[in-house]
Amino acid sequence: MWLNSIFTIFVVYTVTVSNINAEVLMNRDGCGTTKACLFKPSGCDPNLDCTIGLIFFVVGPNQLRLEMVATSLIPAVQQQYIAIAFSNDAIMGDDFVTECVLSDMGQFAGWEPEIFVSFNHGKANDRIYLNDDEHNQLITNVSSQVVDGRLVCHFTQQIVPQIDRRNGLIWSLDKPFYIMGATGSAQPDEVNAHDTNRGSHFYPIVSSAKINPSTIGGVKFDQPVISAVSEVDITIASAPSSTPSAAGFNVEQSEVEDSPVTMVVEENSSASYRNKDSSTVAYSTNDVPMATYSGSESSSFVYSGSGHPVAIVSLYSIVLLLRLL
Repeated sequence: MWLNSIFTIFVVYTVTVSNINAEVLMNRDGCGTTKACLFKPSGCDPNLDCTIGLIFFVVGPNQLRLEMVATSLIPAVQQQYIAIAFSNDAIMGDDFVTECVLSDMGQFAGWEPEIFVSFNHGKANDRIYLNDDEHNQLITNVSSQVVDGRLVCHFTQQIVPQIDRRNGLIWSLDKPFYIMGATGSAQPDEVNAHDTNRGSHFYPIVSSAKINPSTIGGVKFDQPVISAVSEVDITIASAPSSTPSAAGFNVEQSEVEDSPVTMVVEENSSASYRNKDSSTVAYSTNDVPMATYSGSESSSFVYSGSGHPVAIVSLYSIVLLLRLL
């Protein structure tokens, strides 16, 4: 009986050690210099005793690395989430959220991580549906581990999302935000409310000041370079010298079949670009089309900030004008 107990303890210890993967351990080195870090309680070790921990830093062009850790809930649940929220104030509500949900798939399958984006409407959290292509573009390099009752999740997220913004629900992370961290139980289609007891170890953490995620890290953050679709045939818009570019956004000029195409972005607006059929569309923060570059052979449309066409340029008209000259 005594020998059987020793053997059982030895087997459990061996399995625990073999599951530790150095890739998903969290390192405090660089916190405050090349990394932004939030831990609870203060001074804890994220690999030993932090109930909630967040680390993030820029790792490449338009890439933000996020590392999360949380202690397993008591009692344990089949699905537990660790979430980071980006907010314009220090209070929950109107926040963009990225959540890592770890699901216990059984003794032999282990824990499976899934990354979701969502939005806090007041005190309610709503998932934002992404198709596979959008998800694979926004979120990459996912790794996770559950070790000794500690859930660890790492992934990389685009700083300026190159997908549809869902009418402003998906945010660019290139401006200062209050950072919030939370953990709690989850269901297949949603997360449950976190602990609301301020004295609880599982009560959320909030940064004391705003942090701009795109400025954290030893790697310089570069805005994505926007290139026009190959079907664009003519220059349909150009930025006058007096027109300022968007704050913090590089307005690039690209050559397509020897035809320059200038992307014009309004000042103090964060813009994203996506292909829609054969067009490239520039979107402002309110997801209103500002400029559409059509691949149509017959005409190209220029849109104002209100989304209404302000000019139609026909290739036939241009050719006719040149002949008259």
